[in-house]
Amino acid sequence: MSSQVSLTNQRLDAARRFLNMEVEETWMEMAYENAALFHLQSALVGLLQEIKQLYSLNCFAELDALLVAAKKQSLSSPVLTELAELTDESTSWLNSMNSAYSVNLSCQTSTLTHRSSNLISISNSNKEINLSYLRALSDIIVRFREESVEY
Repeated sequence: MSSQVSLTNQRLDAARRFLNMEVEETWMEMAYENAALFHLQSALVGLLQEIKQLYSLNCFAELDALLVAAKKQSLSSPVLTELAELTDESTSWLNSMNSAYSVNLSCQTSTLTHRSSNLISISNSNKEINLSYLRALSDIIVRFREESVEY
């Protein structure tokens, strides 16, 4: 599992670096933010891979598949429960991040809106929003790893 942990850490670090890069040209800011969003999404997939490996789940590393496989094995995972709750909450940071990723992947334009519980921010820049995704994702990964030490 340590190699998967290392990959997930590298993805988080890449996102952090893109968000902290000095912007020489205005157009580069959006490119760095989109690159950071890609690495954040990749880190989320890395977390799902870590969960799959830890619990020896025989399924795809997708949240719904992991939830079904864990239920079949009568496993209870706080991180899976938390991710499921975040997915069910339309204003969660996770849904916001997934939506932003989909918009960027399909080359759509949109007003950047981040809604998280009672927090709404509209911006011309994704940097602060992506930093909030980075913090939230890093927190959930740390909690999962602390939980997995006990497992």
